Amino acid sequence: MSKENKCANCGSTSTVETQVDGRSMFECGSCSNVWYSERAAHSAYTDLADAIINDVEVEGCCEIDLETLLNSAFTQTQRTFKTWEQIRQWALLNKLKVDRREDTIYFRR
Repeated sequence: MSKENKCANCGSTSTVETQVDGRSMFECGSCSNVWYSERAAHSAYTDLADAIINDVEVEGCCEIDLETLLNSAFTQTQRTFKTWEQIRQWALLNKLKVDRREDTIYFRR
């Protein structure tokens, strides 16, 4: 059993693995903890995505200006975020909750 397949939160090996943004995402079937494998390659898009996810993991929330998000590295990839709905779909893929308050986006678990 791979170390990545064992939940660091509860120790369960009952995990579901999916591919998100070019790497494995694991979700514990016992406690719903979410974690990711190490990334093999980096880009401006993945660095920004990882920064959002890391902020959520460390701080509990990531707050980012909508215009900054739409005009950032996200627009330079195949996963272009041109609309609020695309941002929401990306958040769902990453098991994140997302709120929009005026021109600010809030991501959290």
